[in-house]
Amino acid sequence: MKFRTWLIYGATGLCLILWLAAPSSIQRLEQSANEGDVDAQDRLGTIYDEGQGVPKDYDKAAYWYQKAADQNNADAQDMLASLYQTGSGVEMDDDKTAYWYQRAADQGNADAQEQLGYLYYQGQGVALDYAKTAYWEQKASDQGDAGAQEAMATLYEQGQGVPQDYSKAFYWYKKAADQGVIAAQGSLGDLYSSGQGVPQNYVQAYMWYDLAAAQGFSSDADNRDKLATKMTPTEIAEAQRLASSWQQTNSDK
Repeated sequence: MKFRTWLIYGATGLCLILWLAAPSSIQRLEQSANEGDVDAQDRLGTIYDEGQGVPKDYDKAAYWYQKAADQNNADAQDMLASLYQTGSGVEMDDDKTAYWYQRAADQGNADAQEQLGYLYYQGQGVALDYAKTAYWEQKASDQGDAGAQEAMATLYEQGQGVPQDYSKAFYWYKKAADQGVIAAQGSLGDLYSSGQGVPQNYVQAYMWYDLAAAQGFSSDADNRDKLATKMTPTEIAEAQRLASSWQQTNSDK
């Protein structure tokens, strides 16, 4: 009995020693990263950026993102740009923000394409250019980026960088709204209410206003309530049913 107990404790102690001696996953990643492994460098950047199992450290995040970005890793370039955009771990720099978003966007990174479009819209780090905004937002929209789809819809609605086209505005607002973008949901309500780009439909307008209002957009709650004065109780009930059904369907995803 004593011998068996000794074996158990001996084996447990050996496992503990081996566990303590084994390098941690962070140490193994850093070893690979220091050897030039671009995926390890990008992964370390994310770990320190998001505080995954370690305290957040934007300085280290920027260091590792830079290493991977210099090796042309598009995801790292995108994230490095975001750090320059917010001044996290590096000094805020509009030119470097635009530079790294451009590098990543040229490689097809959808987030970088969407962000680059925004920079052209604001004239931040680049000259204001609505045509280039539309170009990059379209690229990202085609990849399913919800923020870009909402931006693309706005450009078509306002005729900025593209010819004004309410039908195309509706198309992209719907794409973004179906992904839960609140601003797009409210804008869909506007188009359905006014009949721009789509046949006027108060039930659909109420539904989309209601969905946006449920997420805290008070202006859409006001629009919904004003619209309700033009609707029958049956229409309102149907709109509420559609909104509830949409919420249920999308909460299950």
